[in-house]
Formats: sequence, C-alpha cells, structure tokens
Amino acid sequence: SGRIIYNDIATGEKLDCFAFVAKKFKLSYKEAIRRVACDFGLIECGEPKFAKVELRKARLIAEEAKKQTEIKIVPDFWTEAYLSYWRQYGITQEELQKEEVYPIKKLYINENLIPNYDGDIRFAYVIRHKDKIYKKIYSPNAVSKKFKWITNVPMYLPFGFDSLPHKSDTLVITKAQKDRIILKKYLTDVIAVQNESPAALRDITIQYLKRIYKKIYYNSDLDDAGKAASEYFKEKELEPLMLPDSLYETSGIKDLADFAKKYGVHRVEDFLHYKGLIK
Repeated sequence: SGRIIYNDIATGEKLDCFAFVAKKFKLSYKEAIRRVACDFGLIECGEPKFAKVELRKARLIAEEAKKQTEIKIVPDFWTEAYLSYWRQYGITQEELQKEEVYPIKKLYINENLIPNYDGDIRFAYVIRHKDKIYKKIYSPNAVSKKFKWITNVPMYLPFGFDSLPHKSDTLVITKAQKDRIILKKYLTDVIAVQNESPAALRDITIQYLKRIYKKIYYNSDLDDAGKAASEYFKEKELEPLMLPDSLYETSGIKDLADFAKKYGVHRVEDFLHYKGLIK
C-alpha cells in the first residue's frame, strides 16, 4: 500500500509511523499526528504554514500511496513440482483447490510482470470478502523474507472468516493458511489470521466470534513471537492451543505444518485428540 511499517520481530507488533510516535511519546493517535505535523513545520500553533492548495496536494499524495496494490496472476497447471511441495505436509490437490490456492504461471503487481528467473514454485492464496478478491502470494523457496510474501489482503481479514460453516460451537484460530488447511481435515470451524500481531485479530472481531462460539482456541508458533501472541490473546479469553515446547527446543518445529512434515499429518490428529477437540 506504500506505507512503511515498523515490525517488532520479537513481539509481532506492527505500527505505522504515527502509531510508533504515539507509543514512543505516550500520545493518542490524533495527538501523534499533530506532533508529527508540528515537527515537520506543517502547522504552528494550530494554524497551517502552507497555503491550502499545498496541503490539499499533500493529502492527495497521501491517498495515492494508500491505494490498493493490484495483484494479478495467470494460474498454472498442478504439476508434480507444485504438488510435491504440499504433499510433504499431507495436503492434497483437492484441499488446495477447495481453499482457492493456485500455482502461479505469471505474476503481475500493479500491471508489472514479476519475473521468476529461478523458476521456483509460487502460489496464490485467494480470499473473498464483500465482493472483493484479495491475494497473498507465497514463494516458499525465496531466499529473502522480503520476497517470500506479497499481499494485498487487509491485515485484519482472516482466511476462512467469510466461509465459516458454524457447524461447531468451537472455533480454532491459527496463524497461517497452511496450518488452517491441515486443521480443516479434522475440524469444521477454523480461521487463519494474517500474522500473530494484535492488528490481525481486532477486538471487534473477537467480540463477534464470542457471540457465535462457546469456546475459541488460539494456535500460534512456539517461538518468542508466537508465545507473546498466545499470552496476549489469552487475556482476551482465547484458549491457547500450543504444541509442546520441547518440539521447538529439540527439533526446531514451531508450528503444525512443521509437525506434520516431520512426523506425518496423522500426528496432528493425535494432538487434537489429546487436546479433546476431536473424539
């Protein structure tokens, strides 16, 4: 969207420039905007220093930067190279098609073709919300995390939110679409947040879900960011659903997908049995 975001890897906290200033100086968001305007000489004692036409231009530029990033794809056929990647997690082609995961032949960002010089596999996660279609591009073999994910999905919009079947009085919230697809093998009502930050699961969303479900579980990674997220959402009355810490400490397994890859997807079923989510 053109906005630079402060990202605390340890806690998962993500702030735009104004939210960062608000936190640093203990201000409200509105006060932070005013503080920045003062520091940059845009206002003085509440009065604009520049002509209104200049301020109007500045606002237009700001709005232009916020415009939705356009992502277009040309889907590819499901070849063995694509399927073998998902097979290691016990995920089938039928499950991928049901969840609108597509292999990518060509990728365009704002009408610009994004080359795939190395010929690596790339996938598009499609999410539909209020007559709009968003995409999250996943390049699992990307060397840099900067290019591993490209997305125009709103931070606050979980995967599966608009298609919840409400067949159970229990909901599981996990932190990745890959983990969600695995959990959907055994559970009916599962959503996946965009990341583990509070911005990805807003209070208004939590309150809405609490009116529908008697029990809500939150599944996060076993690393520090995941544990911090689990503690945060525990205070929001979401029950932690964590794999044993020893898996991360001894084998580097930090999520359900890693667990399924190393020990087989049936072990995820065993885990859910142990936690009492399935019989």
